[in-house]
Amino acid sequence: MKLELSHNEFLALTEFIHNKCGIVVNKDKEYLIHQRVAPLVERNGFSSFEEYTKKLSSLFHSHLLDELIEVMTTNETSFFRDKHPFDTFYNKILPELVKNRKMGRKIRIWSAASSSGQEIYSIAMLIFEFIENNKGLGLVMQNFELVATDISNEMLNKVKTGSYNGVEIKRGLSPARLNNFFTEKNEMWYAKKELTQIITTKHINLTSPYSSMGLFDLILCRNVLIYFDEKTKNDIVTQMYYSLNKTGSLMLGAMETLNTTNDLFVTKRIDRTTICQPKPSNSR
Repeated sequence: MKLELSHNEFLALTEFIHNKCGIVVNKDKEYLIHQRVAPLVERNGFSSFEEYTKKLSSLFHSHLLDELIEVMTTNETSFFRDKHPFDTFYNKILPELVKNRKMGRKIRIWSAASSSGQEIYSIAMLIFEFIENNKGLGLVMQNFELVATDISNEMLNKVKTGSYNGVEIKRGLSPARLNNFFTEKNEMWYAKKELTQIITTKHINLTSPYSSMGLFDLILCRNVLIYFDEKTKNDIVTQMYYSLNKTGSLMLGAMETLNTTNDLFVTKRIDRTTICQPKPSNSR
């Protein structure tokens, strides 16, 4: 018998998702909820979406929430996705970060909602290439600290191991970089130590406080804010403002804007990349 999703059950479940994750599910997405969540309801032995939603809020069923997050968070990504932000990083942002680096202090870069880690590994590859191409600067990989965060533990485990299957590894990665930065074993590709040694992971829900992470020189929050309502988006961006060094930068996706939180940032375009920097007049 096919499990049915009533409109009231849809509303209750999407409200729960919004309250827990900040993610907005549009009213015309009932088919999406049914497609992704019905297998979880049936696999865990519930007879209805209503029963499943009630159990979700129980501390004794936290695994249910983990499963729901896995199926509801979008993990579509690739290495060097959109290309132009990475060109901007290598040609404009990274040289400035190196130029302004204080002796003894690491350059800290955060990939927010990192998914399976292709973005942060792309950044790590560019840093390695920059060091190799600018040996006179005396830089080493340990001068950098890269942090990848996500709400999905499954995705963070992939980042930790730097492991990708044959399909994932070919998306956006040139043969030269594949050979330089990854090794193959049992049909899986693993990032080399040169990259993994500067990357750490942390389980973060962007709608919760994360001031304990410290300050960053660059935050990448690309193609993330589009999944939140306006208030949640503003709250996230405000938190990120206080997570940046005074001379730091926030990089958004090509189609994303700051809207009402723009009183905190100066927004500029570098080629096709949106860069937001804290306004110097604001008290920190």
